[in-house]
Parts: sequence; C-alpha cells; structure tokens
Amino acid sequence: MQKLETLEMGNYYHIFNRGVNKENIFKNPGNYPYFLSKYYQYITPVADTFAYCLLRNHFHFLIRIKKEIIVNGDSAVFADWNHKEKLAYISQQFSHFFNCYAQAINKQNLRTGGLFQHRFKRVLVKDEFQFDNLIWYIHSNALKHRFVKDFNQYPYSSYPQLIGRNDTWLMKEELFDRFGGRGAFIEHHEQQQKYYKALANFDDSVEIKLGN
Repeated sequence: MQKLETLEMGNYYHIFNRGVNKENIFKNPGNYPYFLSKYYQYITPVADTFAYCLLRNHFHFLIRIKKEIIVNGDSAVFADWNHKEKLAYISQQFSHFFNCYAQAINKQNLRTGGLFQHRFKRVLVKDEFQFDNLIWYIHSNALKHRFVKDFNQYPYSSYPQLIGRNDTWLMKEELFDRFGGRGAFIEHHEQQQKYYKALANFDDSVEIKLGN
C-alpha cells in the first residue's frame, strides 16, 4: 500500500476518499448536511477549509492544518505536547470523524463493515498554482461527473456557501484575497467552466439528473 503523506501543521492538503467498492457514502439527501456537521465538529478545530465537494460515492476537501489548536478549550494543552503527540492528535480527529459518520450510516441502513475505501488520501499542495487549480477542480467535480450542467447548480459543494453573503466557517475572505476579490473569484470559475465545456464537448442539451 502506498505510504500516505503525514499531516503536518501549516501545510495545505487535498484530501479525498470514496466508498468501499465504489459504494455510495451518501445514501440520501440528509446524509450530506450530517457529514458536514460531523466534519465541522471534528475537523474545523484542527484544520482550515477552503473548498469541498461531496458526491454520491466520494468527496474532496482542500484544507490547511492549523499551527495552533485548542484542545478542550485550552490552547496551552496542545502547546505543551511534543511534535509527535500533536500530529497524533490531528490524525485522531480525522479518524474520529470518519468513524462517527460510518457508524451512523451503518446504523441508518442496517449495514455492517467499512464504509470508506481504506484510509483517506491526502496530497500535499506545494504552490499557489496547484492551490488555484484545486479550487476549480473541486468545485467542478459535479459538472465533470455529469450531475449538473452548470457547476454552480450543485448544492453539495462549498461554492454556493463561499459566494453567499452569510458568515461561514470556510476561509472565504482569505480565498477571495488570493483571487483578487469576490468578483474575480466568480469570474475565474465562470471562465474555467467555459474552457472545460469547450474542451470536453459538453452537451448542454442532454438531460441530467442531479446527483443526490
């Protein structure tokens, strides 16, 4: 089995996984917000999130592991740990998250066994070019899988949450600054979609059923 990247503090990662044997990990529409609620509970204390997309049998996130983490309301606890203990805690949070969600799905659907394909994959993001490409890649995933005709029609990605006017736990302002503002961020996505559709000969006339 391929060795996985260690989740180091301050680093950016593209994390993703799919259901075992390509099985759906989201069985009904209510599973999507539940997955995000558990993600918020376990992962936001240890990582900043820039983008995500949830599709029936897999998911994508773009995150940055935090350098300073509060454990049970006390930042001093984390600061006093050695490096190995800190990394173990971060990894444990991800494990708790996936196990919690898998147990809930198993209970809901009267199933047993693992839900996810091995451990979640993580790819280190090394530069801004890779980061910018990942933002579009993640937000366009439903379009590329032909769940929607327009990427911004898909409700289970971070894009609607990012461009909305409400507060969010996503790193919206930092992300907009990278692209030169909210308008430039939207324009970048619209242009990328035009390029993709032209290159992929995407047929807008074909009826597409929302992937839920």
